[in-house]
Amino acid sequence: MNITRENYPLFFLDYFEGRLSEGCKAELLYFLEEHPDLKKEFLSFEIVHLEKDTQARFPGRENLKKHTPAAAPGPHWPDFDEGDISLMFSRDENGALAVNHDHHELALAAYIENDLDDIERAAVEAYVSGNPVRERELAAMQRSKPDAGEEP
Repeated sequence: MNITRENYPLFFLDYFEGRLSEGCKAELLYFLEEHPDLKKEFLSFEIVHLEKDTQARFPGRENLKKHTPAAAPGPHWPDFDEGDISLMFSRDENGALAVNHDHHELALAAYIENDLDDIERAAVEAYVSGNPVRERELAAMQRSKPDAGEEP
């Protein structure tokens, strides 16, 4: 066994928990003589014993878990409203629908989830097309989506 500055805390803990053999204890004490700064740390250790509290109660703990109704099958956006569309898309100078760069992740996620109509899907495809960074981002998001039947 080789005690070093990188692993000494493990030996300190094992010593105070009574898990070191006599040979390991001797090696630890020799190590401490060679490293006075660590000996000071070793001597400052204190074993704290906690008593099990069998009377602990957590009133209201049933309120900690949020109960939500099951989602309907098929693509959906939780709490989706028309305001989210304005975050994802805007009109370009020609009036065509375009992905809003500041919120493009929302548009990519909606694209993957098939939550967009044909015009919105075309806008996402135009945004990604020819942009290697966005193509990689979309591909990574598609890989992260669980297959049908998998738990998310």
